[in-house]
Amino acid sequence: MALDIENGNRIRTLREALGYQYRSDFADIFGMTKSRLQALEQGRQRLNIDDFKIIYSKWPWALGFLLGDEALNLPGEYQKPENEIKQPKATTKKIRSDEQLVVSKKELEDVVRKMLQELNEA
Repeated sequence: MALDIENGNRIRTLREALGYQYRSDFADIFGMTKSRLQALEQGRQRLNIDDFKIIYSKWPWALGFLLGDEALNLPGEYQKPENEIKQPKATTKKIRSDEQLVVSKKELEDVVRKMLQELNEA
């Protein structure tokens, strides 16, 4: 299984852009451990539907960024000077993994796109 470094970088970029320097503080929002967030950021695990629902409930504008569909555009209250926001790097590496993906990527994208559509209609 290839590491999902690009998405991991997007998660880390979002965390840092929101001002969460420490993984443990950001992980608490999701009800996950710091080690799981670290695995997500390193691309060893992927966000699941429940994670996307939490993100949608707190930062609906971030879903497009996490899916790779758009740049990170923070609302005014989260704005930082442009030079302080790191953009994610894209790369992949092969690793051995015994983890199973609970849902397919298509199913996850369908759920997130539906959330984005609901947000745009609101």
